[in-house]
Amino acid sequence: MAYSLNKVMLIGNLGRDAEHKFTPSNLSVTTFSIATSRSYKGKDGNWVNETTWINVVSYNTPDYLKDALRRGKKFY
Repeated sequence: MAYSLNKVMLIGNLGRDAEHKFTPSNLSVTTFSIATSRSYKGKDGNWVNETTWINVVSYNTPDYLKDALRRGKKFY
């Protein structure tokens, strides 16, 4: 069996308020989206802004974090 690790660090703004739900086995699930953006110079020499949206699913999210996940907030 091959072992591997995929690690991602995101810094961006929340696109919407987080949604909190529970599974039938009483496991809490929180979903939210993060907008990350980057700027670079295009082939024509003009700056191009690019935004990427990432959907995040979190399990057993602490209550204090659930309350802080509001639209427009910075998130790391």
